[in-house]
Amino acid sequence: GMLQTHMHPILQFVVRGLCGAVACAPCLISRETPATDERPETARFLRSSGTEWVAESEIRIRPSKDGTVITSVTGREKSNLTLVARFDSDNRLVEATVTTERGDEKQSATVAVTDGKAGVTRHNGENTELDCPRGVLVTSAPDWTDAFLMTRRYDRARGGKQEFAGLWIHPTQQPLRPTFTITRQGEDTVEHQGETVRLDRYAITLRGGSRYVGWSDAKGRLIKLVPESAPRGGIVLEGWEQATKSLNPPAK
Repeated sequence: GMLQTHMHPILQFVVRGLCGAVACAPCLISRETPATDERPETARFLRSSGTEWVAESEIRIRPSKDGTVITSVTGREKSNLTLVARFDSDNRLVEATVTTERGDEKQSATVAVTDGKAGVTRHNGENTELDCPRGVLVTSAPDWTDAFLMTRRYDRARGGKQEFAGLWIHPTQQPLRPTFTITRQGEDTVEHQGETVRLDRYAITLRGGSRYVGWSDAKGRLIKLVPESAPRGGIVLEGWEQATKSLNPPAK
């Protein structure tokens, strides 16, 4: 500390930065890198608006030795929805919050989990208890965490139709415990950055039975998701807008 007091401010900054980096290196290794060696990941999705692409959502997955935090922010013209869900190292939900912001108005719902039950408290204070199985997909509307996690977790070796438990929460609407399904239906190839890439194609059913077609890469990253009935809608992973523009739901 003393060393830095008489230095030129810029040098102080450099020394402090170096000390900080050195001091933090060990704690980063122990605290932030879990046994699975997963790194934090951010996916940004765009939607088409007229002739241009606009930001729709950003989903972040932050693993640590204590578990994982999933944060999803979905933005529309005048409103934002933020969803944060924290899981323990056994992939059991610990807590979650969903917040909507429109101008100065902010509303939230929270989830606290005890003994496999999720207590969901809405903005008005109403509390609902729902079953909360391990690995539950916490989602809301507008939000794409459900589809994003399903293509990641789909067991490709097993194939076929696979089900995922959902926990749908919203600041003002009744919480729900839907079951989502995903079925691999084939593959399509696209040209991306000068390479031919094979994408898995899935039939995906979300809340209320709404049907989508989704594509993911070999790592299970969601690349494109479109409503079965409105192929011009949907979302695309940033950077894949051109590569995937010819991808459409298969003709019935």
